[in-house]
Amino acid sequence: MRRRSRNTLAPAVIALTLVLAPVAAAQSTSVEGSFKGGTIRPQAATCAGVLCGTGSLEPFGSASFVYSPMTFEQVSRSCFDVTAVLHITLTEGGDTLDLATDSTACFAGNSPNTPGSARSWGNPVTDSGTWIVASGTGIFAGATGAGTFRARAAGAALSAHLSGELQLEES
Repeated sequence: MRRRSRNTLAPAVIALTLVLAPVAAAQSTSVEGSFKGGTIRPQAATCAGVLCGTGSLEPFGSASFVYSPMTFEQVSRSCFDVTAVLHITLTEGGDTLDLATDSTACFAGNSPNTPGSARSWGNPVTDSGTWIVASGTGIFAGATGAGTFRARAAGAALSAHLSGELQLEES
């Protein structure tokens, strides 16, 4: 019986390892976003969502955002469960990042149930929850990740903050 030398198996093992190695590795990046803005009623048609603004998504730089709710379900007298898409566009280069959000939006007092609330504009609201990456383009193509966000709006004033981790594909 002939025995195989271990040296003849080594090149086969190395070749198999190279074939099975991932084409692109993921790099984890902490992100912090800070945005300001809001929309007054006469400018509402210029905002593709219900809230728009500008700010920065660090470490990537200045950016704009559009917040577009998909579902809005009342869970208490003044709070609603919300699912939405937070669409972020980097100012330089135009790369986009879409975050799927799941949050609770609470309005002051009983304001969502008062007469005229369906027509009113700018009632104070705090919205906080979590996000996961839904899609992206450019540097965000193939990205994954998750984090938290919090937004406050009153009248035409809005401030929002998000933080979390992104895993970006390295090429």
